[in-house]
Amino acid sequence: MVNKSDLPKWNELMQPVLNALKTLGGSGSRPEVIQQVAEDLDLTDEQLDEVTPKIGESRFGNRVSWARFYLSASDHMDSKSRGLWLITEKGKQAALTADEIKEIVKTVRLRTDKSNDDPDDPDGLDD
Repeated sequence: MVNKSDLPKWNELMQPVLNALKTLGGSGSRPEVIQQVAEDLDLTDEQLDEVTPKIGESRFGNRVSWARFYLSASDHMDSKSRGLWLITEKGKQAALTADEIKEIVKTVRLRTDKSNDDPDDPDGLDD
């Protein structure tokens, strides 16, 4: 069994999600983006097979989706099209640092009251 700490935390996936969308030509479906990020990060099948305990969802897919939430809420991605993840001009230009990611998360949480919505990784910003 893979330890969940072996996977990147959701906040560590924000720039890789943007990079994957760039590679995919600016847009992609959730499965396409997840696959591209996994390939870019050279994750193993064992890492990708890890599931969340409550609902049995792919832990990696769940973390990529949380990264998408914050990227969409900060205008790095456009979430208006159902089923299609789109990178915005802001996302195309981004090279997010750890400090910028922390600021995005802080701002989005204040605006949306998402202070502790991820039961799988509630302390995703802790080192």
